[in-house]
Amino acid sequence: KSGAERAHREVRAAIDRLGDTLTHLSIVGHSLGGIYARYVLFLLDRDGVLDKVQPCVFATLATPHLGVRRPQNNPLNFIWQRLLLPIIPTTRELGLLDSGGVDGAPLLYTMGTSEAFLAPLGRFRRR
Repeated sequence: KSGAERAHREVRAAIDRLGDTLTHLSIVGHSLGGIYARYVLFLLDRDGVLDKVQPCVFATLATPHLGVRRPQNNPLNFIWQRLLLPIIPTTRELGLLDSGGVDGAPLLYTMGTSEAFLAPLGRFRRR
């Protein structure tokens, strides 16, 4: 969430600099950038940006929209599940161990089920 909020500030600053010259918007994200892109899209919609531009293409590539889980059958997976997921905020969100979504649900779950996150995607001609 914090990475996407930083990306939103940068995207929003660029949009504000472009002003009325910005007429179309396409967003592409790869891997974690795809999750950031979805959250940025939610924030841009909340800000009313999508009402001022023509949303064209929204694409994500190799993005773990459903989070990441790995079976605990070797030492590397143990390190991932027991050491990294619990302590690093981004890995907590990817591992569905956070409570940053609606009613304490994991944020990625909320992003895949809440109309507030899904509706902005529907505004793009291609997704």
